[in-house]
Order: sequence, then C-alpha cells, then structure tokens
Amino acid sequence: MEIKEEHIFYKEYTKRNAYAVTFSESFKPNIPMIKGRFIDGKDIKTNQEVAVIGQDLKERINTIERNGKEYVSFEGQEFEIVGIMGVENEENFWNNKLFVNFSSFINAGINFTLSGDYYLDAGEETQGVFNRIYEYFRESYPQIRINEELQDKNLQTPFIKVLMDYHQNIVLILTVVVVLALNIFHITDYWLFRRKREMAVRKLSGCTNIRLALRIIFQYIIIVSFAYIIGFLAYFIVIYFNVLSFLHTSIYFSSTIVAYFFTLGVGLLTTIIPIKRMQKIEIRDALR
Repeated sequence: MEIKEEHIFYKEYTKRNAYAVTFSESFKPNIPMIKGRFIDGKDIKTNQEVAVIGQDLKERINTIERNGKEYVSFEGQEFEIVGIMGVENEENFWNNKLFVNFSSFINAGINFTLSGDYYLDAGEETQGVFNRIYEYFRESYPQIRINEELQDKNLQTPFIKVLMDYHQNIVLILTVVVVLALNIFHITDYWLFRRKREMAVRKLSGCTNIRLALRIIFQYIIIVSFAYIIGFLAYFIVIYFNVLSFLHTSIYFSSTIVAYFFTLGVGLLTTIIPIKRMQKIEIRDALR
C-alpha cells in the first residue's frame, strides 16, 4: 500500500525507549545528530535494517560489531547503526532514544509482534490516511484486529511535534529566557523598592552610586548561588538515586555550570534598570 501524502507512522516501545518509525520520502525529520545520519526515505523504500541511537543509550546497552559496522539487536533483528543522535554534554530527549526502520519488519520471513499502539500523523489528511490504512488491513489481513475506537481519536502526539521540528525547542528556550528575565526584573525592582530607605541612608553616608551598584550585584550573586546550590543538590539526589525512574537521564556537571552562569548573566542584565532607578533616587523623598 502506497501513501502519497506526507506522513509519519510509528510504534512506541516504552520499556526500551525505542520507536519503530516510517515516513514518506518527502518528510524530513529535523534531528540533532552527533555522528552519521538519520533514517531516510531510501532506507524506508528499500526496507533497510538500519537504526539511529542516542549517545547515552548507546553507552548503556550492548552493541554488536561485525565487518567494521556496529549493530543493535531489536525484536529479533539486527539493525545497523547508521547514526548517533543527541546533544553532547547536555541532557536531551534524543540522547536516550532508539529509532529503527519500521519498514524493515515487512521483509520476507520476519515475524514481529503486531499488538500495541501505533501513531500516525499526516497533518490535515490524518483521518483520511488512517481510514485507507484501516480498510487495507481489514480487506487484506482479516486476521489482524484493529481497535476501531482509534478511528475517532486524535492520533497526533507531542513526540511527533518534536520529531517534525527540533527548532521548536529553541523557541521554547527563548520563551523561558524572556520569562526568566521579566521575573528577575520585577523581583529585583520590588526588592530594591522595599530597601529604598536603606539605600538613601547609605548615599547620605557618602556611598557612591558605583559602590551601591556593586553592593547590590554582590548580594544578588550570593542569593542566586545559594538558591542554585539547593536546586542542584535536589537534582543530584533525584537523578543519582533514581528517585524518579521514568526520567532516564544523567548528571551533566558541565551543563550545570553553564546553566548557572547563564542564569547569573541574564539576572545581571535585567538588574541594570532597577539599579539605575535606585541610583537616581532622591534622598529627601526616600526618607519621608
């Protein structure tokens, strides 16, 4: 059966962090690759037994090396690893996942478990494509039972959205940065407003604007550092002792350090305006 519409179809294997995936030749998954390539339309069209694995998952499982190539065993088949995905030195969705070519299961003599949940996304054509697939299997393979309740459900999942556009993560990060900056700005502004009498007294005692600004920045760094240490300790305990087993992630100290300085930098930039306001405060007005 040939599907001309752009689509992606996959089966999820939750316990193995794996997906058996197939998609139209025109579909271009945007995946962060560390080495090699992702499964492509040619692999799917020719039913190649290929796989792409996350860098962290690859370190935890046993792979097979033969004739200069590396393979991973999955559902009774050996898939050649053609790419390693993920983001180095960073916690990432892709670092702990495995993708295999779903179309390779249809090779002659291959038996695999059909039971389970399958997901299809063809944009606005999803329902029509699903109906054709359903009719095809019902007529060609009457022994296969398909749960008809799925026909009326939205088969698109958050995973598909991430797979289709990795750049959505960049938009999400930028949104978080903006929210973080606004939050720090308002907290700092309120914090300094509550301390305007103290600041006025210090200025009256001969404290210059530069010394006042440095004092505020120093106190801000102390508060952020203390809060970050508490947060990191909680993060370390959760990951190291596997408190939340479904996370399947690791501890990245380098990423933690980068995140600390990034948060500190955003905070320092957003404190400029409140500090400028405080420097312009009139001592007479502040002491009333």
